Amino acid sequence: MKGSSKAIKRVLDHLQSTGRVLGTVESKNVAGKSEDVPFNGGQEQLHGRKPLILQYRSYNPYLIKEDFISILPENQYKNRGQYTNELDFQLIKVRDPKYFQFKDQYYLLFNDHNSLSEYANLTKLSRINKVRVKMTPLAQSLPTLTTRLQRYSRNLYNAFQSSEKYFEGLDERVDVTSGAGIRSLWSILDSVREIEGKTVLAWNLPTELESFDILNYFWFYNIRSCFKIYWGDEMKRNLRFISFENSNDAYRFKRNYHGLFAKELSTLPKTQRETYDPLEGASSMDDSKVLIEHLSE
Repeated sequence: MKGSSKAIKRVLDHLQSTGRVLGTVESKNVAGKSEDVPFNGGQEQLHGRKPLILQYRSYNPYLIKEDFISILPENQYKNRGQYTNELDFQLIKVRDPKYFQFKDQYYLLFNDHNSLSEYANLTKLSRINKVRVKMTPLAQSLPTLTTRLQRYSRNLYNAFQSSEKYFEGLDERVDVTSGAGIRSLWSILDSVREIEGKTVLAWNLPTELESFDILNYFWFYNIRSCFKIYWGDEMKRNLRFISFENSNDAYRFKRNYHGLFAKELSTLPKTQRETYDPLEGASSMDDSKVLIEHLSE
């Protein structure tokens, strides 16, 4: 009888601290991993340490940290703004280091392995936007991830400075010998937040528009610079990097022009109309839409 009282007390203490009705205080299973496979085995080791990063794949580019906090059991019946989170983590939206495009995955970076394991167990039956959560430990070494993020950070910084600096720096080697720890990752992420807030990527702006045309056409936005980082003449596809002097203009630009038909922007400023035939431009323009991504979203 005494043993039963201890067991009941243990369950109640666990329920009060975690919000879980079922399960044990310490669990060695992680969401998305088979019971037959040890969590810390094989490639999941990071220099002999247990994984600190969970990987979540999604086509939704607009998820934020609050979405991943909301699926904790303690927050399921709370409204946004009331969520609590004792398992602190940093959310990384994975982007291509060269073209800065979203790569359909997120990284959840934890301070320690125990927090990662507990979060994965608590959320393994949860859903984000009605999609079942499936997270796996990232099978990538910490130095490799640090190098990738450092390359993204440097290319983004160079692009924000000028097109010349961006293209010149693409082939430069990234050196992370000074350290590849968690603190280094946090530092890299913090260093680009301000630039991401002032930057948008724009697909399918009319190809005949040069950078100075963009600046003149959108004179009512405080645009810092604009240049193509990718273009395909045959498909008439181009990706432009547009930086602003403040994050508010970047947000307004995306809100006002995302989804607009490209042909609606085919009229050049007055200084260029003498050498431009609108009918010729309209005939060669397809029905593609302008797609704009604000890097901080």
